[in-house]
Amino acid sequence: MNDDIAPYTATIMARTGRDAGKTFQVNEVPPVEMATFMLRLLAAIRLSGVDELLGLFTSPDGADMAGVMRLLAGCDPEAVRALINDALRYVQIAPDPQHPGMFRTLGDNDIREMATLGEVLQGFVKLNVTAS
Repeated sequence: MNDDIAPYTATIMARTGRDAGKTFQVNEVPPVEMATFMLRLLAAIRLSGVDELLGLFTSPDGADMAGVMRLLAGCDPEAVRALINDALRYVQIAPDPQHPGMFRTLGDNDIREMATLGEVLQGFVKLNVTAS
């Protein structure tokens, strides 16, 4: 992460399949928007409360795909889709490994692997939810 003056960012280097070599930059979400995002997430995945939601993000083992799928089994899929799309608005991409600092807005087809999507969303959560 960078200094306290500029917004915080997290950088993810994709290593999987068609995304290998791409660099993703996750940007900080303003606090009011993030609070609203968290409330929408809580409603979408139908958890009993904020403590249960935060427990998912602070698990020492991290989230595995099976755990994520169990969590999402009872969710509102359209609400989750909207949340993922909203989170990805804060992500930029440097698609060319020869120019890893040349970021642009993330396009619909820039993430080609589920593993990469998971890594980018995990970076979003670490930066905007669990970062101290």
